[in-house]
Amino acid sequence: MSNVIIDKETCTACGICVEVCPAGCIGMSESGAIPEMREGMSNNCILCGHCVAVCSFGSISLDSLQADACESFQENQLPSADEMGLFLRSRRSIRKFTGKVVDHAVFEELLDTARYAPTGGNAQNVSWIVYENPEKLRPLASMVNDWMKGLAEQVPDKNRAANMRRLSDAWDSGRDWVLRDAPYLILVHGPKGNSADGVTALTYLELLAARKGLGTCWAGYLTAASKSYAPLIETLDLPEGHELHGGVMIGYPKYTYKRVPLRKDLKCDWRS
Repeated sequence: MSNVIIDKETCTACGICVEVCPAGCIGMSESGAIPEMREGMSNNCILCGHCVAVCSFGSISLDSLQADACESFQENQLPSADEMGLFLRSRRSIRKFTGKVVDHAVFEELLDTARYAPTGGNAQNVSWIVYENPEKLRPLASMVNDWMKGLAEQVPDKNRAANMRRLSDAWDSGRDWVLRDAPYLILVHGPKGNSADGVTALTYLELLAARKGLGTCWAGYLTAASKSYAPLIETLDLPEGHELHGGVMIGYPKYTYKRVPLRKDLKCDWRS
């Protein structure tokens, strides 16, 4: 339940907050002088903060979300579209890391920003696990390799089976192609069947990590194994009703990249 609080001295009754409310909770008062919570709609508010964020004068708050407590910004503080485009194109998956220690505060900064990623219905039900000790990663990688060895004997796809054997053979010869000898691992989890929220939050985190000089690589094999391999499920010990939505190996990259590799042509069905 939430309620709208209006500063009558600064509100111009422009009605923008009414237009942007995704749940249609806010309407203009009968006099049209100020916005207000529509009757019977207070329970429908998802606390997304659109109304608070859009008001140029800081005139609207919710009883649980005060305008003066929210961070403000100017357009010129944000990167340009060209800068963002180059950054996104230049992002690389990092599989070779240095031994440089990542300060715990850096992880806290990454997670603090990732919690602003959009979630369905503003549920904000994304949770995290951060492994800061590389010795804790070896057992996880070992379990994933055990999972792959067993699966390689069952999958009908010969190419997929051969790839799994190649990965497990690499492990047996001392090469970790699952977690790439990464010094750190960040996992995201949440309610089963709702992986989009976790994946989106993890994307926020890894992109910010790149701008902080860190390298990441998505832990796809571990994520896949976590769906069915009992020893790994038991070790991760997620809350009841949760599943692993994804993870990234993370650390300072051993090498830097200077060019943007080419990609396949765009595939799009334009409809008008």
